[in-house]
Amino acid sequence: MQPETQTPARLTGIRPSLNSTLAMASIALSMCVLAYTIQTIVVKHLQNQGNYQARFFVLWISHSSFVAVLPIYILYLKLSRTYTSHASLKDDVFEGLARLYVKSHSSSANNQYTAILGSEQIEMNNSVCPTAQTNSQPANSQIPLLSPTQESFDGNSPTIKPDSFYHTTTDYIDEPENDPLPGPSQPNGFSIQDEPTEEKKFDSAVKYVIANKKLPVILYSIMVYGLLSYSLNIFSYLWYLALDFTTISKITAIYNTSPFFAYLFSVLILKHDLKAGKIFAVLVSIVGVFVMSFYHNNDQKSSQNETSKEGFGDLIVFLCAIGTGLTQTLYGKYIKPPNFHSMMFVNFSTFSLGLATFLLNWIPVVLLHFFKIEPFSLPTLLQLKFIGINALFGLVYNASFIIVLSLTSPMFAAVGVMLTIPVSAFIEVFFESHPIALNVIVGGIFVLAGFALLSYIQYKEVAHESA
Repeated sequence: MQPETQTPARLTGIRPSLNSTLAMASIALSMCVLAYTIQTIVVKHLQNQGNYQARFFVLWISHSSFVAVLPIYILYLKLSRTYTSHASLKDDVFEGLARLYVKSHSSSANNQYTAILGSEQIEMNNSVCPTAQTNSQPANSQIPLLSPTQESFDGNSPTIKPDSFYHTTTDYIDEPENDPLPGPSQPNGFSIQDEPTEEKKFDSAVKYVIANKKLPVILYSIMVYGLLSYSLNIFSYLWYLALDFTTISKITAIYNTSPFFAYLFSVLILKHDLKAGKIFAVLVSIVGVFVMSFYHNNDQKSSQNETSKEGFGDLIVFLCAIGTGLTQTLYGKYIKPPNFHSMMFVNFSTFSLGLATFLLNWIPVVLLHFFKIEPFSLPTLLQLKFIGINALFGLVYNASFIIVLSLTSPMFAAVGVMLTIPVSAFIEVFFESHPIALNVIVGGIFVLAGFALLSYIQYKEVAHESA
């Protein structure tokens, strides 16, 4: 990507053609599906044939590798000649953190933003005068990271573009075309013709925090990323645990219901509108899960013990899907800055979750060993190779997912990842010689139908709002 013009914050890149964008997105999506598939095979082999049962340790290694995402992204910026400076990227990250801090400490009741900074309360109505307007899009609620699913249910969710396509609120100062004379000044510092908007008040609070409250922002961010890393890892651990009890195809299909739970939690936590069509789509997918888990043909020759074992595994991965949906919603609430869309910040958040995992999430490994729930043992050289491969493809999966997000939309990314369902069925048949049961096929169709319906509703909402 060639640089075009330089702004105070970053370079403005030239948009790639539609064909090249679709080609790159398709390659990234293929890498994403392939990485998930290889990860599943590797972990199942490691736990079964490799007889290595320290699952949380394997997970800890895998998610700690997320720290490599940020250096890789910075290298990409340098190679694509869109890198500006270290200070520019640092300012970009800190603005995102400041926006999260103000968002968490603010109330918009009666058009009033009150930033609670220790013993200080800054009434944005009568104390701070903004100096610039933002050119960002309206805020919405989900993240990503790591996960597009929550954002894909937000009716006005924008496509995330690389950093070079965006500018921070300090990049430009809007200038009126006719340059009208300023109106009479008001006590709060605004003219009658320039009455402060909610967005201006919020931006003013952000500028104040950046200038005066760096340490509280850093401490708050450490707390948020630390707690979210535990949420991410505890629910991901259930996925690793379920591999010992049920089949790959069922795990993949049930796990892919997490977007539906992300929508439900977005209604409860983020106060999104409750839509009948979306609720119906959620119910269709849950019916599919129950068909896969609790309906068995009489022709299926499996012992009662084996059936109970699979049912337990299905329940575990179902809880994993619910927890993943909750985690995605919490991402939207706590690590998605309002009025701010930056690929640098997305990668920084992924890096921060990896760093928090490395520094904090070794504690469950010790506790699981101490209570003899999951005894820890040093892996052999062969086991270590499998652990390394799992970490590598976990990194590939997340990096590819972020690329798909940056080139397309959250909805496209979420629908695309559903390709892991038929791929997992293929693995089951050709690599493990397990025939796919009818209930798994029927249940999988229900899950896909529910997701297709939800995607269609989302597409219609976006088309209506952009019309």
